[in-house]
Amino acid sequence: MEKEFKIFWADEAVKQLDELKKSKIENLDSYLSKIIELLESIKKDPFKGLGKPEPLKEYYPKSWSRRINKKDRLIYKVEKDKVFIISIIGHYD
Repeated sequence: MEKEFKIFWADEAVKQLDELKKSKIENLDSYLSKIIELLESIKKDPFKGLGKPEPLKEYYPKSWSRRINKKDRLIYKVEKDKVFIISIIGHYD
C-alpha cells in the first residue's frame, strides 16, 4: 500500500470553506468537487498531480499551490508526511 499524506486545515482555510458553503455562487458544487479532487491528488503526492502544482516563493515560502480555477488556488505546506491547507480562495485577486 502506498503511503498517503495526512491533510490538516489551517483555521483560515476552514473559515474560507465555511464562507464558500454559505455563499450563493453558481458553480459551488463544481468548486467543492475540484477541491476534493485536488486533496485526493495531494494525499498521494503533494509535489505532482492534478492542478499544476507549483512551489510558491514570495508570500508563502516553502509552500505549494494548485489551481482550483483561473482565479483561485489551493495553497498548502508540506512537512514530512503532513500537508497543511493554508488557503482555498484567492491568490490571484
